[in-house]
Amino acid sequence: MKVLALEPIEEYVPSREDAVQAEKAVKFLDALDKKAFAQCKFLLKTPSASENLYLPVGFIKYMVDVLHQVAQGNTVTFIPSTKEFTSQEAADFLNVSRPFLVKLLETGEIPFHRVGSHRRIRATDLISYKRKMLKSSMDALEQLAKQAQDEKLGYE
Repeated sequence: MKVLALEPIEEYVPSREDAVQAEKAVKFLDALDKKAFAQCKFLLKTPSASENLYLPVGFIKYMVDVLHQVAQGNTVTFIPSTKEFTSQEAADFLNVSRPFLVKLLETGEIPFHRVGSHRRIRATDLISYKRKMLKSSMDALEQLAKQAQDEKLGYE
């Protein structure tokens, strides 16, 4: 029986108290040598039971990143890699219009498949595209900043 389960896309909006607790956890975990994560165990205590848990090292690093976001009061969204988005959900995720997204799909910028007449986009493909666009934007910003510095426009 599953006690805790996430919906296909679930947002976690931390309360102020959650952010304070996360900040304490982050300070403790950040002080650790990252090599110590391999030997980390967590004690889970409830009124009726306690258990030592060993978590995968990669997951602990992910958990610390999530705790950093929670400590800052940011909403955290969990999306399973197997999630498939409709074209409207994908457009909302990328913060673009649905017609613009459809153009990206039809030109092959983002892979998709059809379920009947409906387009479906895998979460992994959508996230890859978003990362690629973010990197492209950052590269363009760096190039503009370098050009402004080269031309001595006061951005030294």
